[in-house]
Amino acid sequence: KPHAVCVPYPVQGHINPMLKLAKLLHSKGFHITFVNTEFVHQRLLKSRGPDSLNSLSSFRFEVIPDGIPPSDSDNDALPDGLTICDSTSKHCLAPFRDLLFKLNNSSNMLPLTCIVSDSVVDFTRTAAEEFGLPDVVFWTASACSLLASAQYPSLVQRGLIPLRETQFHDSRINPSFPNSQSQQRNPSSLNPDPVPCSGRRRPLQSSVDSAAAPVVAAAAVVAAPGQLKKK
Repeated sequence: KPHAVCVPYPVQGHINPMLKLAKLLHSKGFHITFVNTEFVHQRLLKSRGPDSLNSLSSFRFEVIPDGIPPSDSDNDALPDGLTICDSTSKHCLAPFRDLLFKLNNSSNMLPLTCIVSDSVVDFTRTAAEEFGLPDVVFWTASACSLLASAQYPSLVQRGLIPLRETQFHDSRINPSFPNSQSQQRNPSSLNPDPVPCSGRRRPLQSSVDSAAAPVVAAAAVVAAPGQLKKK
């Protein structure tokens, strides 16, 4: 049996598609290790109950620390995307490396075959290289949005994005929306603040450039599960 380690970006809109992909792979004969961060793991247990993540022998959940402090209140909403991106980049590599070592050296575990990682998770690539494992990149949105995102470096190089302050606030970026909604409906890459642009795009560009296998788009996988072949 092939053994895939699935690592989603730790927000709900990325976890759900990765979980669907993991279930599809499992149905085709894969052994699955699904890796959540501590913050997400605790939120899932709180919302779904203490037994919700009990593992099967061939579909296991593992947890790694993410550096995000536990919430002091009942409001366990996830931090903003930049905080998550920064925290996972700084804190997840070492524990993920330890997890791979544990899985690879466990007598009751199948040898690792590959890592399937979200396109905006960057620490998995480093670990995959160290362990000699292929890293398959999973794009959780549509294939159309992947094509658009792949043009980001070219648009930056040509000076088209990020938008200048005057462009962003004083003009209607999308004519079909009222002016008050135009800014809200456009992706963060158009924001004049360069930090979110660079912070979120570097992992994506790194994943596309170094992927050991073609990027898998979520829409294609969910729409055509019969295309997944058992090896």
